[in-house]
Amino acid sequence: MITSVERFYASARIMVDELLKDDPVGATYFGEHRFDDRLSDCTPEALKEQRRRLGNWLVKFEECDAADWSLDARIDRTLVVQIIKRWIRGFDRIRGPERDPGGFAGECLSGVYGLVIRDFAPLPPRLMRLRLFGEQAM
Repeated sequence: MITSVERFYASARIMVDELLKDDPVGATYFGEHRFDDRLSDCTPEALKEQRRRLGNWLVKFEECDAADWSLDARIDRTLVVQIIKRWIRGFDRIRGPERDPGGFAGECLSGVYGLVIRDFAPLPPRLMRLRLFGEQAM
């Protein structure tokens, strides 16, 4: 039988995977290279969907009954909840995509920089990812 702690960690892994997929340039910097050939989808529809999913995750993790969990697991739950709240605050109050037109250019430049300067793979495969990344930006 799966415990509530195991369900929490399984859900947290799924949530982190979604966040990395939503922020492929950030994922590259974290060492996750599945999305190196992509940029974030910053369309209003995609941002609305991301915000909706974050709200769902927040409800899910806040509803976890952590009373009988280990101290480490309770701390992890608190951290996950606070990280989600920070992301939601970014959507609801800071509204970066609406207020910072340079953010889109910054993402492109950071994506290029991350693929060229960080030596995580031989240069030719990194340049191939960069080519695919560039095609998406156009």
